[in-house]
Amino acid sequence: MSGNPLRSCQMEEGAVGVATGEKSGPLIERLGIGRRTLVRWKARDDFRRRVTELRTEMTRESCGRLATKMTEAADALSTLLNTDNERVKLRAAGQLLALGTKLRETVDIEERIQLLEDNMLKR
Repeated sequence: MSGNPLRSCQMEEGAVGVATGEKSGPLIERLGIGRRTLVRWKARDDFRRRVTELRTEMTRESCGRLATKMTEAADALSTLLNTDNERVKLRAAGQLLALGTKLRETVDIEERIQLLEDNMLKR
């Protein structure tokens, strides 16, 4: 981001702080910079791009963890279908149907987007 290695390291740490939602006060104190420096960094295209890259990476990792837990959650709901309590069984069935429909819609949209992107690349 900058020619000065110390500044680049500080800017990277600043980008991580901004990407993770760290408050400006603690961030500038931790980095040992002035408030105006952080404001200038936030105005730079390369800094904003790095913040976006970091957030994208964090989101991707979170989605992977959630996908694993979604399987466990579906298993837990499926187990509730075997209960003798009709209210619990009905709520579990409703949740499974609602979540299954939402997931199917999401997968369909992702497939359509992928097809569109593939077709655009062929042109």
